[in-house]
Amino acid sequence: MEDKKDILESLAGVAQLKHDNVIKDDAIENIAQYYCDSMTDENINDVLGDYNTHLVTLVGFSEVGKSTFVASLYHKIMCTGEIDGYKFIDSDTYVGFERRAYIRNESLKTSKRNSRTTTLEGQFLTLTLSKNDKISKLIISDRAGETYKKSYKSNLSDVKQDKGLINSHHIIFFIDSSSINNEDDYSVFCDDFQLLLSRMASAEVFKVPKEYDIIYNKLDLIQTDEIKELYKKQSQDLENKMKADYGITISNKFEIIANDMKDPGLNKVFKYLVNTLNSHTGYQYKESNWVNTLLNK
Repeated sequence: MEDKKDILESLAGVAQLKHDNVIKDDAIENIAQYYCDSMTDENINDVLGDYNTHLVTLVGFSEVGKSTFVASLYHKIMCTGEIDGYKFIDSDTYVGFERRAYIRNESLKTSKRNSRTTTLEGQFLTLTLSKNDKISKLIISDRAGETYKKSYKSNLSDVKQDKGLINSHHIIFFIDSSSINNEDDYSVFCDDFQLLLSRMASAEVFKVPKEYDIIYNKLDLIQTDEIKELYKKQSQDLENKMKADYGITISNKFEIIANDMKDPGLNKVFKYLVNTLNSHTGYQYKESNWVNTLLNK
């Protein structure tokens, strides 16, 4: 029997194998999906039940650390059994979490490993949590950064087809702080990011009422006073442009190191996320079949 490492390595590479073989048959691709894998718009609805739910959509380019963040959240809750009084009960997407956790752990060992979520994976991950005898389900949309970087930035029709993004009531923008720390890098990043926001605006993503937060990851790269000052200046410039050009007001700003479990900023975000199940009552979906409701609009 394969040991856990072999199994997880297989899971981590399954989407890449499918891509290399250029499998186009939808039936074959559906069969290839693992039980308890991350989910798509088509199958997330099957596991929601009648729970109080909150969907958090992570938006960011490749290599910004979205999946590392999700893996760290999973690691935290599996090790402690709870976050800020929210006790872990179950997940419908263990394999999706385990794949991200495995790739995260391998990327900590070597910088040569490709640690990205692939575009062929489902984006939805779920955590069923309980507090004060009330069961709720936190749903995290962790779509591959390549989709935002290449597909959505250049193709409006692809953005329009993402009903989950359009109708989501809570978006967290994920930013690699190294893109902010250098003037030349910031200029390139800002152009790309503004183009993505432009496509999202054209697809009417911002017309649906939303809560907007922003996470700046890889804060360990900000070391000198000069870099700290540049980061402060350019991150504020970015947020000002988001508000001026697209009416995006950032409610909460977090600064984290996604692969450091002892990072206070990271644990602050974890507590914030689980408490959205209680505090964002205006953004809850009343119907259990919220995906079907959104897709049929």
